[in-house]
Order: sequence, then structure tokens, then C-alpha cells
Amino acid sequence: MIEFNIGDPAAYGARVAVAATTLAGCDLLYFGVVRRLFGSLWWYPPLSGARSSRAYVVTAILFCAVIFGIVASLFETTTIGEAASVGVLLGILVFGVFNACALVLADEWTMTTAVLDLLYGVGTYAAASAAIWHLV
Repeated sequence: MIEFNIGDPAAYGARVAVAATTLAGCDLLYFGVVRRLFGSLWWYPPLSGARSSRAYVVTAILFCAVIFGIVASLFETTTIGEAASVGVLLGILVFGVFNACALVLADEWTMTTAVLDLLYGVGTYAAASAAIWHLV
């Protein structure tokens, strides 16, 4: 059964830390390795101006990781499958809304970009949620 409870503040803080660290690590690895391997051939359109700086991208990754950690850690699950399900649902919600907006607002954002980004987000959120369950 999935519960929505902060429970013990120290345990909640540990879950937030594990979730944020796991997600930030996945994103930093993903953006670092994938960009080096595939460069501009990858599905993401190039970022313009200040948005292409490392500081901007790292700040965005850390911000999203902390927000995910705060929200995902509210769910207390009893199995790794439940934990992954929470991650999948949060990934669909977050990346679905983001990609729908990007499709409407950014000319460079294609349907291929949106679908692949959604799949990446759902998988990463599921892995981070499973890490919370497994490590804490």
C-alpha cells in the first residue's frame, strides 16, 4: 500500500537526499556523456544564449532534483514495484506537461524530442523512486 506521509523527519530528509542525489546524478551523467558521444546529433535542440551555459543547466538539474526529492519522498511504499510506479506516475506528469508546453512554445521542439524526453524522464524518475525504496 502506498501512503502519503512525511513520517519521521530524519527519515524523510534521508529519502529527499537519496532521491535528489540519484536524479541529479542520472541527469548530470546523461547530459555529460550523451552530449559528448552524440553532440548536436542528439534529439535535443541546441540551447541559445545564456541557457547554453553549464551553470544554467546544472542549476536547472539541481532544482528539478530537489523538487522531485521533496515530492517523491512523501510517498512511503512497501515494495520496489510500488516505488517504481510512483516514479513512473511523477515522470509522466512532469515530463508530459513539460513536453506538451515545449511542443506548443518552441519551434525547435519536435514530436520525436518530446517522446524521447518523456521516455527518459519516466525511466529516470522510476529509477530514482526505486533508489529511495532500496536505500532508505
